[in-house]
Amino acid sequence: MDAVITQTTRYQEAINRLYGLQKYGIKFGLSKTTNLLAKFGNPQVGQRYIHIAGTNGKGSAAAFIAAVLQQAGLKVGLYSSPHLVRFTERFQINNREMDQDTAVDLMEALHEAFVQEEPPTFFEVTTAMALIYFAREKTDLSILEVGMGGRLDATNVIVPMVCGIASIGMEHREFLGNRLTDIAREKAGIIKPGVDVITSVSQPAVIDIVKAIARQKKAPLWRVGNEIRYRTTRKGFHYTGPHLRLEGLSLGLKGAFQSRNAALALGIVERLIQKGYAISAGDVRDGLAHTYWPGRMQVVSHAPLIIVDGAHNPPAIRTLA
Repeated sequence: MDAVITQTTRYQEAINRLYGLQKYGIKFGLSKTTNLLAKFGNPQVGQRYIHIAGTNGKGSAAAFIAAVLQQAGLKVGLYSSPHLVRFTERFQINNREMDQDTAVDLMEALHEAFVQEEPPTFFEVTTAMALIYFAREKTDLSILEVGMGGRLDATNVIVPMVCGIASIGMEHREFLGNRLTDIAREKAGIIKPGVDVITSVSQPAVIDIVKAIARQKKAPLWRVGNEIRYRTTRKGFHYTGPHLRLEGLSLGLKGAFQSRNAALALGIVERLIQKGYAISAGDVRDGLAHTYWPGRMQVVSHAPLIIVDGAHNPPAIRTLA
């Protein structure tokens, strides 16, 4: 019993110390994350990642992808934010969140590694935790959701196999800029030279920015609504991509808006198939149907009807309504 109390206390102390970094606010830049990871032997190097940015939909798209890849028998890491209930929800491998002992060990090791006079931000530490954790657990693929923006977000220290850019809207203007085009440039900052980009952005000005940056970096671009198409009927969700055509799919996430997120996810899955991953049509069908992502149009009661959704910006609120 004493050992349990001691471990619980140790976890709470580590969490409190980590949350204490929030007083330093949000600071864009990659240097502190890079320096932290260097002290752990650059665990992110040589790993396989999918990187997803966007205002809304990136978490749902990541959940769809993770479910399909798990169905294909892969060991899949998923780093997302924020958490709903427990801090350890941010770090998952095949739907199992990081245990508290592992979290404590990583938090304490990282606390000892950074310069106390110039501490990293909360998100920089949690991102380093994710990258170290996935490397040590030897995931086959890890999916990283951008925290804010993209170009200078802590997650942008990775070199992914595929990039995804979900819908873009007005958000965090004090950090990303006052115009939609400014925000789009920050989001598109995750595009890497020669790395496939799949996007579901829809505004003409935003499309132009993503196309320009992809062209500049010689990154192949695939767009939902162009090379990737979908439709929803009473018979289900139907997908048509460059190499994959599936009809009558069921989506585990509720809401008509999830169809576009699913199309983005399948566009990314297609690129993985083209890169040699053995993912069958059955894996796609079963993975999409069993996707679970709490807090997104989640029905928690039927009588009375109660729906929980984390819509936290104007575009998301309009879509929810």
